[in-house]
Amino acid sequence: MLAVELDRECVETYRLNFPEAEIVDGDVRDLNWDGWSADVLVGGPPCQGFSSLGRRRADDPRNDLTLEMLRCAEAIRPRALVVENVPRFLESPQCQQIKSRLRDLGYAVRSGVVNCVDFGVPQR
Repeated sequence: MLAVELDRECVETYRLNFPEAEIVDGDVRDLNWDGWSADVLVGGPPCQGFSSLGRRRADDPRNDLTLEMLRCAEAIRPRALVVENVPRFLESPQCQQIKSRLRDLGYAVRSGVVNCVDFGVPQR
C-alpha cells in the first residue's frame, strides 16, 4: 500500500492508522510513477475549489491536482481507479478531461454521487 500526502498532520494520521503502508511525504506532482504498479488506484484530491461550501473558484490551483490521478493511471495502468471528491466536481472541466482520457485508455467509466451514510460513515 502506498499513500502520497503533502500535509504533515495527515501523513502522521495515516501512519497511525496504516503502519504497514509506504508513505510519500511530499507533492504528488513531483512523483515519477515509472516502475510503480497497482491493481487499484484511489485518490481524494483537494475539493475546496469545487465544494458548494467554499468559494467554488474554477481558477483554484488545487483543482488541477485531480489531473494527477490521470497522470498516475496513465503510467501504472491499474485495473480500477476511484476518484473521490464533492458532487460539484462532476460538473468540472477536470472531471470531463479525466473521464475522456480514461475512456481513451480503454477504461469503462462510471461517475455519480453516493451518500456516505449508506456505507456506514456518520456524515452526509
